[in-house]
Amino acid sequence: MRLRGIKSNEEANSFLKEYLPEYNRRFSVRAMDEGDLHRPVPEGIDIRRVLCMKRERVLRNDFTIAYENKLYQILDKTRAVKVIIEK
Repeated sequence: MRLRGIKSNEEANSFLKEYLPEYNRRFSVRAMDEGDLHRPVPEGIDIRRVLCMKRERVLRNDFTIAYENKLYQILDKTRAVKVIIEK
């Protein structure tokens, strides 16, 4: 896109309408097997806890943590120095 001098979203979208079909024709590969090959989630696994962003934060003396420009207060009594945020 740089070589064609594309500088706006509108120009980029117009370029992609012609480029993507050619790219897909050249590089796409058919799957060996058709159908859904996903495995079921095993019992006892909470998929939301596996597929989340985890961040470690330091617990302040006033039982607050800073996350994404906000302060959150931990209500449970704890002696932890660090906590894990799951989003």
